[in-house]
Amino acid sequence: MVRIWTLEDTFSTNLRRLLYFHHATGKEAAQALGVAHHTLSSWLTGKRRPGSQGLIAIDKVYGVSPRELELPLADFAQLLADRERMAHADKNLRVFIDGKPEHVVPLRRRRR
Repeated sequence: MVRIWTLEDTFSTNLRRLLYFHHATGKEAAQALGVAHHTLSSWLTGKRRPGSQGLIAIDKVYGVSPRELELPLADFAQLLADRERMAHADKNLRVFIDGKPEHVVPLRRRRR
């Protein structure tokens, strides 16, 4: 059976990849974006889509626009491979979470 990807599937999959790249848990990602954990979960499963404030938070924290989240899966993977862009997102995350270094959630990348 051939699976046909819809725009919602692509958006949620790319968002999942982005957050997986930066966080060890969904709780850390939700805290960085300023949303509840169940809200983030519904975005990641494709049940709901972020509103304008959620999209602004994603762009502000990770530097990834809503249009980039709708890119085909392979193109978005290339975007994640851009080390300079991801280093900038890590810097944003450290400042965005309360702006206090002692309250920063350590960012860990999972090894494959």
